[in-house]
Amino acid sequence: MSTNSLPGAGLAFGHYPQRGAPTWRWLSDALHAATGSRMPQRAAKLPPALASACAALQADLAAAATEPQRWAQRHAQARRAVATALQQDGFSPASAGAALGLVSATLTQHLGRTPYPTQLLAAWLMLQGRLAEMATGEGKTLAAGLAAA
Repeated sequence: MSTNSLPGAGLAFGHYPQRGAPTWRWLSDALHAATGSRMPQRAAKLPPALASACAALQADLAAAATEPQRWAQRHAQARRAVATALQQDGFSPASAGAALGLVSATLTQHLGRTPYPTQLLAAWLMLQGRLAEMATGEGKTLAAGLAAA
C-alpha cells in the first residue's frame, strides 16, 4: 500500500472552495505569521472519471424510470455491477462514480431529490477519508448519506 492512498490531515480544499479565497485576509496573514504555513486554496472539482461514470449510470437509469418493472431490473443489474467493481477496484474514481450515480438515481426515483455536484464532491471527499466543509443549506445530510450508501 502506498502512502498516497492514506488520507491527509485537514480540509481537502480549504474553506468553502466554491467561493474562492476568504475575504478576511488579515486573519490568514496573522495565522501565516504565527505558524509559517497557509491553508492551500485549490479549485474543487470532481475527478473526470468519477463525474463521467456517475453521469452515465444516472442517464442509463433515468431512461428506464418511466417503467417501474424495467427500472427495478436495470437497478438490480447496476447494483450487482457496482458491487463487483467496488470489490475489485476499491474506491477508484470510476467505481466510486458508478456507486454515487446508482445512489443518486435511486434518490431521484424514490425521493425526487437529485444531488448537486457540490454534494457529490463532498461524498467523494468523505470516501477518501477527508473532511468536507459545507455552508448551511448546501446539503450536508444528503452528502453524508451518499457516502454512507
